[in-house]
Amino acid sequence: MATIFTRYQGKLMNFNQFVMSEGIAPKKTSFGYDKDASNSKLMSNDGQWLTFVKLDGNAYVAMLSGPNFGFATSTEEEFDANYVHLRFRGVDRFIDIFDDNPTNTKSALRVFNKIFYVAIQMVEQTGREDLIFSAATRSLESLYSKMVKNKSFLSALSKIGWAFNGQSGDEYKFSKPKYIMQK
Repeated sequence: MATIFTRYQGKLMNFNQFVMSEGIAPKKTSFGYDKDASNSKLMSNDGQWLTFVKLDGNAYVAMLSGPNFGFATSTEEEFDANYVHLRFRGVDRFIDIFDDNPTNTKSALRVFNKIFYVAIQMVEQTGREDLIFSAATRSLESLYSKMVKNKSFLSALSKIGWAFNGQSGDEYKFSKPKYIMQK
């Protein structure tokens, strides 16, 4: 396989390193439990919080239980067709259309950036100051391990008042420090 290089800040850099150094940061995105997934609201269900995101033809359910965050995916078409279950038959029936298999996502990096933004919003809306998530597969665990230690990502986290606290097995731990030193 050929390696692709690009020029960045006057230096020749491996393209994969460039993407990993520049492309990782929580990105603002619409979310919500309305049909358009855009009202920025969370729904409570048996002690868990959930909301939805639509992105690139897919729909995601984002769930928070205590500090533990997870998400699953479905197609936007299936989300729209089954939304009636959320209103009339309850959350559990609606959640059945989602799967934690990430193979139908088009860009893991784009999804990570958007979903991580939603995770932080969920934690802040519920008054928590900590967040834990796990990788659904070994390949995602390998990818997430690199992403969460990325200087650009850590800097972006710090700017919004969050810190990466480390990895334990396949769990990634973050918190909102009580005191953030200003420069």
